[in-house]
Amino acid sequence: MHPEQMRELISESTADKLILIIALLSPVIGLAFGAIWGMFKRKLFWGLCNGLLIGMLGVLNLILWRFHKYRMRFDPATGYAGLHRVDVLLENLLVFILVGIAVGVAAGLYVRRFGKYWQGEQSKTEGVD
Repeated sequence: MHPEQMRELISESTADKLILIIALLSPVIGLAFGAIWGMFKRKLFWGLCNGLLIGMLGVLNLILWRFHKYRMRFDPATGYAGLHRVDVLLENLLVFILVGIAVGVAAGLYVRRFGKYWQGEQSKTEGVD
């Protein structure tokens, strides 16, 4: 009796399709939820802006996925195998960390600059004991 050969849970093409679908749908879903939030807060424009920006994270995910796939590729013609190289792994880690920091800083600056337009006015008595 031979043990079963280990296989992947999903194929690479299935993962590609799934990430592409997420990238295409996330801005639309973000706009929809942003519109609902904006109507609830009576700030439709800012709801749409916020929803679109959050939805664009799906597009960023697609870009990072394709970058990762390119770096981890196997090219039989040249013998390049990114998966077997530590420098590729470390460079990918560095890029993902830097992108995460950039997104976090950009989000913080966005909320600091524009948050007052969709957040309620703070009461003058708030914070007073």
